[in-house]
Amino acid sequence: RGVPMASPILIPESALFSLRDRGFCVVDDFLDADLVQSLRAEALDSADSFRPHQWMFAGAKLPKPGVTEMDMHDPIAPMVLPNFNSFWHDRAPGIVRNICADIASVNSIPMDANSAIESFVSMKVQRNVGHGACFPLHHDNPGAPSKRWLTVVVYLNQDWEPAHGGEILFVPFGAVSEHVPPLYNRAVIFRSDIVLHGVLPNWKERICFTMWIDSQSVNSPGECNLTKAHLSSGPFHDGSVSGCVDFFRMSP
Repeated sequence: RGVPMASPILIPESALFSLRDRGFCVVDDFLDADLVQSLRAEALDSADSFRPHQWMFAGAKLPKPGVTEMDMHDPIAPMVLPNFNSFWHDRAPGIVRNICADIASVNSIPMDANSAIESFVSMKVQRNVGHGACFPLHHDNPGAPSKRWLTVVVYLNQDWEPAHGGEILFVPFGAVSEHVPPLYNRAVIFRSDIVLHGVLPNWKERICFTMWIDSQSVNSPGECNLTKAHLSSGPFHDGSVSGCVDFFRMSP
């Protein structure tokens, strides 16, 4: 089975400003129609082979009820999800490069012509069966040594309605929270290291896939060590209350 060719991804200017100023943005019609349909069909056909989502509690890994997934690093992933595997290796590098080229704030993304995508991008395909499963507020990057910089979630849910739930909830520091519905072929892009978010209870089957993009600049000492310069007016903010809030909102 082959994966249809993907058109270049272009993030609208308004979305880029949102990502810069709020740490997240929404891009609709993210993938070509034929491509997103082929990925959705394969995820639905193969969902019985997915593994339980694991989460940490009191130092132990526990399965999350109602949520299963397939990590594309899993040895069986190429057999279970051949279309996704082809997409990950053949299409995702170009998509990731286009995303990063559109983001003016990118500092250090370890990509070159010889890079293997698995060295800087991880990817999972996930199914939520729709019995109220949810994710509490968290950061995708909990701190060093993680290098996760950007999260890209692509939803494959047709005919979504508000009663289905499963919206992603963003809770930016010092700002109003926002719910984003998981609409078909919608990408939600956000900073893994600074954006507090969760997923509301889901009451209908939900399919999505997520890519996490690493950067060597993430969780560096300069980013993580709060100094007098960070707290004083100057290069980081103007010293006003709103300036300080904006600084801490976009600070890891």
